[in-house]
Amino acid sequence: MGNTLLFYIFVAISIILVIGYFLGRRKNKNISYSTIQSLKKLIKPADQIITNIGGVVGYHLEMDFESDRNFNNLEGTITLLPRHSLLYLPVSKLFRKFDRFYVKIDVDKIPVSSEIKFIENNFLNEHRKEVKNNNKFHKEELTIDQKIFCYYYDRDSDLKILKKMIDQIEGIKYIKEISINSNGEIALLFVPGEKRNKKILEPIINWLQ
Repeated sequence: MGNTLLFYIFVAISIILVIGYFLGRRKNKNISYSTIQSLKKLIKPADQIITNIGGVVGYHLEMDFESDRNFNNLEGTITLLPRHSLLYLPVSKLFRKFDRFYVKIDVDKIPVSSEIKFIENNFLNEHRKEVKNNNKFHKEELTIDQKIFCYYYDRDSDLKILKKMIDQIEGIKYIKEISINSNGEIALLFVPGEKRNKKILEPIINWLQ
C-alpha cells in the first residue's frame, strides 16, 4: 500500500512538472516574442541580429540603422525567469526576482544636456548604490503605484524634460531604471510583459526620434 501511494505521488508530481514545463516555456516564448516585435515595429532597424543565449530564458539583440536616423545602434538583452522548470523557479525568484529587458541605445541627438537617471528605489538600493552615494546629483523622489522612484539629475531643465516623457508611460511600476547621458546614450531596464511592452517602449522611442 505504501509503495503504491508513493508511486501515485511520483506520477502526479511528474505530470505537474511536465505541464509546468510546457506552460512555462510557452509563457516565456510569448514574452520574448512580444518584446522583440514591439521594439522592431517602433524602432524599425535596417539590420538586426537576434541570438538565443539560454533556451527560452535569454536573447541578445543587436540592431543597426540607416545613416539618416537619429539612432546609431542598439544592444539589448532579455533574461527571463525559468518558468519551464518548476523546481528551479522558486530559487530564481529568490535571487533574480523578476524578468529583465535591458536595452542600450546610442543616438545622435539626446533631449537632455547632462546626465540624468530615473530609478526605482528598491533597485537603486540593491544595485545602484554608487548613484545613491554620488554627491554630484540632485535628488527628487516620487511615488507611483505605491512604489518609490528617484530622479538623479544635474540641471532642472533636464529634469523637466524627462518628467514630461515619464508622464506619458503606462506601466511605470515595471521600470527599474532609465539612465541618460549627454553623450547620446540611453540605457533602459524594465520588466517585460506581453501586454505592456509597447506601452513602455513607445513613449521612450518617440522621445528619442
